[in-house]
Amino acid sequence: MHRLSEKPRKIDELQESIRGLERKIAISKQANKTIDNMDQVPDQLAQLNSEELEEYRSRLNNLKIKYNTKILQLELETVRHELILLEGDQKTLVDITSEFFKHFFSVRGKNILFAFGAFIGV
Repeated sequence: MHRLSEKPRKIDELQESIRGLERKIAISKQANKTIDNMDQVPDQLAQLNSEELEEYRSRLNNLKIKYNTKILQLELETVRHELILLEGDQKTLVDITSEFFKHFFSVRGKNILFAFGAFIGV
C-alpha cells in the first residue's frame, strides 16, 4: 500500500510546493517594491557619516538578494517541470494492480506453492 500511494503523495507534495512558492513570489515582489522605495537615501541618513550610510546600503543589498524573485521563479519552474514529468508517467489503477499481482505471484506465490507442496508431501 505504501508503494501504491507513493506517487500520489509525491504529486501532492509538489503541488503544495508550487502553491508555497507562488505565495513567496508574491511576497517577494511586494518586498522588492518596498526595498526600491527605501533605496532612495533619506535626508537624515545622507547627513550621517559615510560609515552608517555604507551600512544602510549594505543592508538594503542583502534584502535585495534575500527577496530576489528570479531565484524563486527558477525554483518554481523546476518544481512544475518535475510535476509535469510525474503526472505524465501516471499509471492507471488497473496497471498498478496487475503489476502488484504479477510481482506477488512471481515471488511470494512461488514460496506459497512450495510451502503448500512441502506440507502435502509431509
